[in-house]
Amino acid sequence: MTRSSRPTHGVAVRFAATLAANLIRAAASFAAGAVVARALGAGGYGDFNFLLASFAAFLPLLDAGTSSAFFTFLARAPRGPRFFIVYGAWLSVQAIVPAVLIAFVLPDRLVANVWLKQPREAVLLAFASVFLTTQLWGAVSRMGEARRLTVRVQIASVAQAVIHLALVSIAAATGWLTVRRTIVLLTLEFGALCLSMGPRLLKESLPEGPATQSLREIVVEFWRYSRPLVVYSWVGVPYAFADRWMLQAFAGSAQQGYFSLGAQFASVSLLATTSILSVFWKEIADAKERGDSARIHMLHGRVTRSLYFAAAWLSSALIPYTAEILRWTVGPGYEAATVAFALLLLYPVHQSLGQIQGTFLYASEDTRTFASIGIVMMLVSIPSAYFLLAPHTTSVPGLGLGAVGLALKMVALQFVAVNVQGWFIARKNGWTTDFTYQALTLGCLLAFSWSLRSGIGALLRAILGDAPPLGVVILGTTTFLVVSVAVLMKWPTVAGVPRDELERWWTAGRMRLAGGSFRERR
Repeated sequence: MTRSSRPTHGVAVRFAATLAANLIRAAASFAAGAVVARALGAGGYGDFNFLLASFAAFLPLLDAGTSSAFFTFLARAPRGPRFFIVYGAWLSVQAIVPAVLIAFVLPDRLVANVWLKQPREAVLLAFASVFLTTQLWGAVSRMGEARRLTVRVQIASVAQAVIHLALVSIAAATGWLTVRRTIVLLTLEFGALCLSMGPRLLKESLPEGPATQSLREIVVEFWRYSRPLVVYSWVGVPYAFADRWMLQAFAGSAQQGYFSLGAQFASVSLLATTSILSVFWKEIADAKERGDSARIHMLHGRVTRSLYFAAAWLSSALIPYTAEILRWTVGPGYEAATVAFALLLLYPVHQSLGQIQGTFLYASEDTRTFASIGIVMMLVSIPSAYFLLAPHTTSVPGLGLGAVGLALKMVALQFVAVNVQGWFIARKNGWTTDFTYQALTLGCLLAFSWSLRSGIGALLRAILGDAPPLGVVILGTTTFLVVSVAVLMKWPTVAGVPRDELERWWTAGRMRLAGGSFRERR
């Protein structure tokens, strides 16, 4: 089969495939995280996440928005070999320069101060792992998404998550699992994933005709897109690193572990959002290339509302039961993380809007607006984090709130940043804004979920004389699910989906099932 005739899929199929894959991957990652957290303990789990988070903060310094440019340009049209040579060379720089600095150049004292006495070998391993999982696998998966080969990419990522769960489970059962070995497993898994998928997707991404752009033109194209993001990336490094560094330095590894565990579990609320991002990015870039402003408005409105509702719904369903979730998954050693976990479950609600709006700005090539708002919020974030994390005994005293303080800061600033960003997007495109929807959706869902917990607990005590936690959780979440689905079937616009659209999806789904296959888009 030639590249021009290979089957690809439409938006609904690609979203469904990504959502299904994300559900499986989230379940595997959740289980793997619980295994690692139990095996390493709160302190070891905190060190593990601190090492990875430090490089997740540093790598955007060199990336400077080029990965977003890479996907945006590919999403519009196939690019020639020179395009991949330019980006491949830049990826090589991002890999080689930090590795050489960490391994041979940085003095021991600096490494100890920056990574808070973590061994140099562990720091180097953490860099390799984060580079492979974010930069290299990010480039490989984006090549597949740009060609609408979502299903293939998602199958590969699910395989990695399942294999990782199996490996860490075996390692934990045999007493082999340590911080360093956990990082080694991630590095080997994503290295194999990139080697197996990368060459084939690169070959399929190349156009059949001759390339027309020169190397200089490609470099200039990247520079124009990424230039507003350079300062944003430079400010983003201390912003992202400072949060985790101050938490580790002021509160210790255990608080880092509490925060990391809460953040990992809270990411479940973003399943629907992360499932649509690449698809949404591709479709917005394509619509902009064709000048289809009506489709851009429709996609932005429906995706924004429906995904905000999805994140708010799942977070609201879980928040009343945070103590039970922690006790049953990672054990009583993490009970101190309950409040931080509950706060972090609120973070994905507006983070879903932030990711959709950020993707919209990237796909529209409005990187200046994205960078300007982001820089202001990051500059506010660093002193806010210090005030909430620093102990009373420092020269400039803080509140010493540990993981709870960092979670509180993230939720509050995310709420402000997202609404400022949304206002600018609406203003630039001549759209109306509706901030009331956010408050009503989250407020009603939270109130309903807490009422169910309280009411079911009181009912069980009245009938049985006691309220078993497992019974409260099962009855509460089941009732929340059933009532929510009934309301959505009656009034689908609550979730931002017009009734005619819901009916069209239902009819299309029945036709596809009857036909035995999805309709392919070529």
